[in-house]
Amino acid sequence: PYIRWLFIAKLRLDGFEVVALSTFDGAIEAVQKEKPDLILMDVFDGHEIALLQELKQNPGLATIPVIFSASHDHGPEHGLIAKQMGVADVLPKDINMKEFGERIRAVVHN
Repeated sequence: PYIRWLFIAKLRLDGFEVVALSTFDGAIEAVQKEKPDLILMDVFDGHEIALLQELKQNPGLATIPVIFSASHDHGPEHGLIAKQMGVADVLPKDINMKEFGERIRAVVHN
């Protein structure tokens, strides 16, 4: 949870409005309501794949960029597979905050 709060704090410091969910329950409804510029999703148990697929199948949500945050570097093939699934970027959880901000801005302003 610490890294989650660190990411949230960095996003807020960089001027982003943050809506944080602690579970995937109700995520689609929250995205439909909030219409975010970006979804930053923790990768940990497989639920994120189902949620990503649901987002990409919904015409009103499919264009919202999704970034995965992963605790382990699974190598370049992991990032390639994620990008083929529609993920804009895959960030390691141990990323430094300067690079985190740069990569978030690159996706949002793309």
